[in-house]
Amino acid sequence: LYNVLAGETAGQHEDYGTAARYYLEAALASEDPEIAERATQIALYAGNNEIAGRAVQRLIDIAPESRRAYRTAASLAMEQGNPLLARRYLERLMDMAETPEAGWREAARLLARAPDEAFALDLMGELTEARDDSAHAWHARSQLASHFERLEGALEYAGRALELAPDDPELLAWRGRLRLSDSDYEGAASDLDRALELDPDNRQAQLNFAEALRRQGDYDRAQAVLSELPQSPELVKTR
Repeated sequence: LYNVLAGETAGQHEDYGTAARYYLEAALASEDPEIAERATQIALYAGNNEIAGRAVQRLIDIAPESRRAYRTAASLAMEQGNPLLARRYLERLMDMAETPEAGWREAARLLARAPDEAFALDLMGELTEARDDSAHAWHARSQLASHFERLEGALEYAGRALELAPDDPELLAWRGRLRLSDSDYEGAASDLDRALELDPDNRQAQLNFAEALRRQGDYDRAQAVLSELPQSPELVKTR
């Protein structure tokens, strides 16, 4: 109790470094996950990643099912450039996800915020190679590569995903979008046409399909695709 009160007093005086140290002591002596979480938050605010790392590890020890704790731990490991720890926490998060797809999406989102692009791409590569029979893994790797404007890699990984799930409309729409960005309008139209056969209600795929057709000079068909969409200000600008 003393350390919590001392931490709060230091925080009120905007001495966040001291507050973080007191709260860490409180967290190490307590089984209350809220104290460990508070210690983590204060340490992060103070910019003390060492204390934040210890506090979040304490939170994991007390509340091993806390997804928030693993997110914070993974982010800290990335900040510190520690791929082994980051991978451990990311894999735990992925295992805790409701579905494999959700797990890979979360890993990609966290890695997209990593301060070092090469670190993020290399770590995603390791995660993917360990589960290379998963279309979701290759899709996530493709999305991360695209986030970092690595279009060639994004296209390659999207292709790997489609080798594993050739009739997945989301994957087809994704590669179609990438091909459109790469000025491969014929390939984009092919992917998007197939995606819409499988999922006719994908509005973004319809817009991208129309654009791919327009870029090939097939204006009549592009207009026909657009005419099937609900009216909106965005659509009016497209026409």
